[in-house]
Amino acid sequence: MSLPVTIAKGIGVTTLFLVRNAPTILTAGGVCAMIGATATAVKESLRYHEEVSEPVITDIALAEVEGDEKKRDAAKWRLIINTARRYAPTIVLTAAGIAMISAGHGMMLQRISGLSSALALASSKVGALEKYQQITDPDGNNPQTHPEVKHEMREAVRHVLPDADVHNWAFMPSNPNWTDSQTTNELFLESMEHYANDRLERYGHLFLNEVYDMLGMPRTRLGAVMGWLKDDVVDFGIERRFEPLEDADPRVWWELAFNADSNLITAEVK
Repeated sequence: MSLPVTIAKGIGVTTLFLVRNAPTILTAGGVCAMIGATATAVKESLRYHEEVSEPVITDIALAEVEGDEKKRDAAKWRLIINTARRYAPTIVLTAAGIAMISAGHGMMLQRISGLSSALALASSKVGALEKYQQITDPDGNNPQTHPEVKHEMREAVRHVLPDADVHNWAFMPSNPNWTDSQTTNELFLESMEHYANDRLERYGHLFLNEVYDMLGMPRTRLGAVMGWLKDDVVDFGIERRFEPLEDADPRVWWELAFNADSNLITAEVK
């Protein structure tokens, strides 16, 4: 059962907000956890001597006077256990704070890497367009639709793609969704493209990593930054390729060129 469009778009907006601000949310949560840890430590320390350590220390002293080692050891263990119980919230909050701050920092580093790749992609496309800016289309279409320009842009993008994405921009036998039927493979790619557009229409945004998930491909740092917004149209840029082989039929595979040109982390969402 599908969600109503209004609810789906609301979920999409909320999800995008959380994803965009995840590093800040994690860091702020980590700081709050550390403050909470300090507060609980101070609170427990004020009562620790009177309620925990003093009674046990007294028991230990009496056991030593009596020469009762079992009683003395039991008192020491009681001190350790009671201390751990008292400061358990402090330990948990401290560990949670460190984990959240570390996660937020790591996410930010990944985004910086992804944004650097996105900038390189954008620059390569601009360079390809500038090279063919004199090309005129008699029908008045965008120069990007010219076959020669499209080919140049595909090649320019491939030269600056991170290695992880280069592997993903090809549908080959190593993919878990690959079959021995060329028709089935092509239908799979086309159906996933339609499904991606449906998700974009429903939720108002789509990350490249979500498309990688649909296709059975690993996520990448670039895919966590780039994608499509509601006014975009998802295009996988599907093109069949043939690789001649000696004494065998040509190997067939599909080259992909995702038009994931929107930066979902920094772009203004209307």
